[in-house]
Amino acid sequence: RMCQDFYLWATFEFGMLEFPDRVAITSSIMPQKKNLAVLEHLKARPAAMVGALTTAVAACRAVPFGHSQEVGFESGRWLWGAVEELAEMLPAARVVIECAKPRRDRMAELAGANFATATTLADLLSTRFGLPFREAHHITGRYVRLVLDGATPQAAIESAYMEQTGEALAEAQALLDEALDPASVLDATTGCGPSRKESTSLLAEARLRLAKAEAGLARHCQRQEAAEDLLAKACARYESVARSGSPA
Repeated sequence: RMCQDFYLWATFEFGMLEFPDRVAITSSIMPQKKNLAVLEHLKARPAAMVGALTTAVAACRAVPFGHSQEVGFESGRWLWGAVEELAEMLPAARVVIECAKPRRDRMAELAGANFATATTLADLLSTRFGLPFREAHHITGRYVRLVLDGATPQAAIESAYMEQTGEALAEAQALLDEALDPASVLDATTGCGPSRKESTSLLAEARLRLAKAEAGLARHCQRQEAAEDLLAKACARYESVARSGSPA
């Protein structure tokens, strides 16, 4: 899913991400085309893990509770191969994430394009002017249609409001400036959801969890290295005893 999103966002039509040449190849026929080969492989290789999972699920089909050869052997037939596939994919996925370059200006442009913030306009019409949301929804839909037909945004919202309520809309331009600016929408949103404050909090929590996970991984690696060292010493000791022929 991550690779598919990255692949889509890097297309000319979206243009939200850029990738260096080291994760891409040139098209065999179009010299100007940049094919993100690493992403394509990362999208495809999980198929092997899906196959392993399918085997495991099929092996457990119609198996009674208790010990059975189906579960004990066939369900895990491709397990280690799938784990190896995942282990081989992770370094490439890390490279892709680290070298992805967000195009912030393009992202900001798309965030406010195609009436993406129109729902906020309906919310403001409802909360600020006491309109039922159904009416605010109708006004906003009519506003969008009028703009698409060539009206200016201010004229469109004033006309749509008048048609629905029979009253003039005061400070129409100020309302539009507040409702249609993506940054203002993020700042105004509260509670759960895509608000700037909530997103900042969630990001901080995610970084804290990541730091704890990395610390736990470091401790695990240290224990593993210590165990491997003890095992190597024990093996060396037994080899020495075996060669000398003396009892351990």
